[in-house]
Amino acid sequence: MKITDRIVDRTAFAARVHGYLKWHFERFFHSAGYLMQPTSPVKGLVLRPVLDMDYFEVSFLGMRIRFQFVLQCASDGFLGGKVIAVRESYGLPNCDGNVGGFMFDAQGFTDFDDSMSGGRLDIGYGAAEIILHFFDQAIIKRCL
Repeated sequence: MKITDRIVDRTAFAARVHGYLKWHFERFFHSAGYLMQPTSPVKGLVLRPVLDMDYFEVSFLGMRIRFQFVLQCASDGFLGGKVIAVRESYGLPNCDGNVGGFMFDAQGFTDFDDSMSGGRLDIGYGAAEIILHFFDQAIIKRCL
């Protein structure tokens, strides 16, 4: 095993990129707050932030989904953010599990398609739709 000469530079770069990505993840959480407003078309969602631990939880329809932020190397070799959606049950056996996830870059663009612009969906602008997408997936996969 060999330590490369550029390890300090690479680690410092990763820390800077992590800062941008974490800011976008927090923007994702704050934008999702729309789902708790009286004007939201969907009622009954509860958001619980644990942003210092890089996640937040959303409870709805008797389910809780944790949206966990992690740093990950994208397929193109660049550092990106990944949000993993994990269903957590309220004591029911065999109901927890990975619902899915998505990647986003340092500019905040996800790997979801934006039907309005024809490009990629912004993590803040599309927060409500992204969260509802994962609840839809959890309902489909839900054990009974």
